Amino acid sequence: MVARALLGHQLLRRWPDGTYSRYRIVETEAYTQDDPACHAYGKSPARAGRSATLFKAPGMAYVYLIYGIYHCLNVVTEPEGRAGAVLFRALEPLAPFSPMQGSDVFCTRGPGKLCNALQITKADYNEKSMMSPDSDLLLVQATQPAL
Repeated sequence: MVARALLGHQLLRRWPDGTYSRYRIVETEAYTQDDPACHAYGKSPARAGRSATLFKAPGMAYVYLIYGIYHCLNVVTEPEGRAGAVLFRALEPLAPFSPMQGSDVFCTRGPGKLCNALQITKADYNEKSMMSPDSDLLLVQATQPAL
């Protein structure tokens, strides 16, 4: 339900120079601890290891590395203590564009490409709130005014 509900909402990226870029969420994928594809499948919070973030508070970023090359961005969606997240598969860039990111719509199609374009890494964003106005990555409703 959450994956579908996020479609059309926006992700804001604050760049080091203080400017923002906006992206419409256009493709998502949900995972819960009952799904064998979920990193927390069959695990408890105490035994989660690298997927411990999935058991934390909703709205937190869960970033992981796949194939040793690409980062993938998720937002935790389940109540604390129960694992679940939504993977961002594709974003549609909206104006204004940051000179650091460019305006190519294809640069944010695919979970690895969008993390590369938005310069999202596990080291910098895993376990960061995506709900705090102070965050460099902020989830907002489509009707929310620009910052």
